[in-house]
Amino acid sequence: MEMEFSGLLFKVLQHLKKLIKQKFIFTREKDINTIREKYDHLSNPIVQFLKERCERTYNSDDFIYKYEFLQKLNDWLKNKKFNTYTNEKVGKAMNELEFEDGKKDSPNKEKRYNAWTGIRWITVKTANNVQPVKDVNVDTNNSLEAIEIVSNYLDKVDNLDNGKCKVCVNADECESIGKTNTMRELCEEYSEC
Repeated sequence: MEMEFSGLLFKVLQHLKKLIKQKFIFTREKDINTIREKYDHLSNPIVQFLKERCERTYNSDDFIYKYEFLQKLNDWLKNKKFNTYTNEKVGKAMNELEFEDGKKDSPNKEKRYNAWTGIRWITVKTANNVQPVKDVNVDTNNSLEAIEIVSNYLDKVDNLDNGKCKVCVNADECESIGKTNTMRELCEEYSEC
């Protein structure tokens, strides 16, 4: 038994020397920002939703109705296999993130609704106008992968040629290059394929 402890102690001391040489930096250690992002993503999915779908403008003229925000957030959460949020939970999370709320007129000016102010849906440019990206769904659980897919796609759509995008010539070809149905709908809607 004593031999085993001395052998174990020898190995521990060898590893300690190695750690001292590396200044206690582990070989697979991630930087603090990457770890913080991962933690925020897993512990507070509303932050990731805001990064993917919303743009903070701090302009009181920009707003998202609270009922619309909650609906889109819960759709996104279901897609990512998270639990959905209640009005109270969204309110608490948005207040912690220092978003302001207020009353905004409906489009027809007949009613006033609660809204988050200083925020708007992220928009994309198309051949004819600017469209909000509030209905984009990507079939993946990796939010960073989803951002990359949409970003790469939108870069190609920005290079419109004769009303057709560089991604595909027609809607049928979308499936052959492996896009999901939602991405094909995005392609059809925003690039007129």
